[in-house]
Amino acid sequence: MESVKPWNPFQDVLNLFQRLPGTEVPLYHVVFETILVILVIRLLFAKSYRLSTNQNEKLTKMEEEELIREWTPEPLAPPSKGKPRSEPRIITGKSGPIMEIDGEKCYNLTSFNFINLIGNEKLKKAAVDGIHQFGVGSCGPRGFYGTMNVHNDLEKRIADFLGREEAVLYSFLFATVSSAIPSYSKRGDIIFYLLRMLVTSIFPLYVRYSDEAVSFSNQRGIVSSRSQRRPFKHNDMQDLERLLQKQAKFDEENPKLAKITRRFVVVEGLYINTGNILPLPELIELKYKYKFRILLDESYSFGVLGKSGKGLADHYNLPTEDIDLMSASLEHSVATSGGFCCGDSYVRLSGLGYCFSASLPPLFAKAALAAFDYMEAEPKIFSELQSKSALFRKEIAKIKGFNVSGNINSPIVHLFLSAPSSSRSEDEAKLEIFVQKLQDQHKIIANVAKYLDHDELHLPAPSIRLAITTGFTNSQIKQIASALKSLAQEVF
Repeated sequence: MESVKPWNPFQDVLNLFQRLPGTEVPLYHVVFETILVILVIRLLFAKSYRLSTNQNEKLTKMEEEELIREWTPEPLAPPSKGKPRSEPRIITGKSGPIMEIDGEKCYNLTSFNFINLIGNEKLKKAAVDGIHQFGVGSCGPRGFYGTMNVHNDLEKRIADFLGREEAVLYSFLFATVSSAIPSYSKRGDIIFYLLRMLVTSIFPLYVRYSDEAVSFSNQRGIVSSRSQRRPFKHNDMQDLERLLQKQAKFDEENPKLAKITRRFVVVEGLYINTGNILPLPELIELKYKYKFRILLDESYSFGVLGKSGKGLADHYNLPTEDIDLMSASLEHSVATSGGFCCGDSYVRLSGLGYCFSASLPPLFAKAALAAFDYMEAEPKIFSELQSKSALFRKEIAKIKGFNVSGNINSPIVHLFLSAPSSSRSEDEAKLEIFVQKLQDQHKIIANVAKYLDHDELHLPAPSIRLAITTGFTNSQIKQIASALKSLAQEVF
């Protein structure tokens, strides 16, 4: 007698789904395809949503008035802090160490005309010759009939001056570094920069570090690169090494990822937000220990530091080859316009400011060539600048109510309140009053450092930013310092 197998409903259902009865077709295929057909039919016959285009529908007067009462317009810009000036300050003539502003002759502590080339006769003559030869502008990017022989001449001159293989011109300073950084670093990179913010524990393919006090143009370049950011404390190489050690540990745990990981450190030679000078020898030592690339912005150190004004490497007597990418300004010490990068051709091909902006007006390139002639013929001007910067710092070292920031050789001086309040707006108002009294009582022009409060990655504390140039005599520097100390004694 045959044994009867127990009924297994689960097995029957499973067999049903494995194939349709009487066929080899799996049932779940039929079910799935039926659902797809139903969805397609529904999409074909569904009514599309359209906004009403009936222009005859009008609101009543009462409805219009009610909508107007309920509507609250948003401001086009953030509310301004303090009372804005009703009239701008008007400069008559060139912006030299002594300039006429609002009809009065004043000492000018706001200009980055560090070696006093504004108004230099040789630069003016070169600019005029450039206009006669090339006209005023180029009206085209470098890759689209905007390159003239004077651009190539200036690029070669810059590369030779700095001992680099190639230099690339940009038509204005802000686009220089903000274009160069995204040329190297893309989405997935990590940027290490000096900023007190939370650091994510995820380490993507490219690593970028930067100092928290980097200028706004560097910040825009970092943000535009869409890289992840790693901040380290201002000029603190120990804090940078801490982050590099953390990255090295991650690389050990992920050797395959480490092989394709690039690291960048973004720094400035002379920080505009503090007046401090970067400790380059320590950074280079870390570079070869942890294998990263240095992106150095010399916008305020080029034409300022070193025996020959070549910048930070010249200041420390180090070879420039240790710096992977240098960017600098032609708008400060060189007293023309634009900027440049020293690096490989990748910057030329990928920098947005290079590819899509009209090239530097040739008259500025001609004037810049004349400025390089002057810098090479008169290298003593740089030791004179550093000496006068040191003299000014010595004279105001114990100024009441302020902490003086910056390196002894730095011509950029920040006066931070020694006893700031808990309110940023109150501190800024106090500094604005001080600056206005300085002009009214002593005929000295200074300014409170301005920042884009809502866009800065790290908002510096309020300060008065001063700039020393070779256009001042030693006696004038002492007179200016004496006026600052006298007013500080009165206000604080």
